[in-house]
Amino acid sequence: AVTANDFNNNGNPTNGSGKIINTASVVSTAITTPVTDDAEVNLKPNAGFTITKASTTTSITQVGQVVPYTISTNNNGQSGIRNFVVSDPMLSASPLVRTGGDANSNGIFDIGETWTYSGSYSVKQSDIDDNGNHLGDATKYIAGKLRNFATAEGFKPDGITKVGPLTATKDIDIN
Repeated sequence: AVTANDFNNNGNPTNGSGKIINTASVVSTAITTPVTDDAEVNLKPNAGFTITKASTTTSITQVGQVVPYTISTNNNGQSGIRNFVVSDPMLSASPLVRTGGDANSNGIFDIGETWTYSGSYSVKQSDIDDNGNHLGDATKYIAGKLRNFATAEGFKPDGITKVGPLTATKDIDIN
């Protein structure tokens, strides 16, 4: 049976080979010298994850208001994801902190794991003056709302194939 470790190691018995190699041997009373044969199957795991963004703040009311954010990611694919990165440019003054996940501390976003991050944003006068329409870009922002984006991405176990990016958005009313 192919296991999650086979995908995470990108191969078995040779890690990084991208293949599962199965060797079978036969010995019987009629065949006293073992007969051996190999079969190879290429690994092509479907890597995937989800990302959501939340805040306990429901309304922006003043300059300097601190808005806390939580970002949750869940690996719902068939392989671990290496070099997994979550970014949020709006929270760059208060960098994201991973607050949960990586149960086995291996640095790989393993199948079934949920990694959570937290950060906060201090409302600026320009957020209120622009009524949420940063830089006049109506394709990204909605008038009357503070819109915040978080993006996540990583790589399949082969270290080459990119997974993502996926983006989560949280809108908060500006009053």
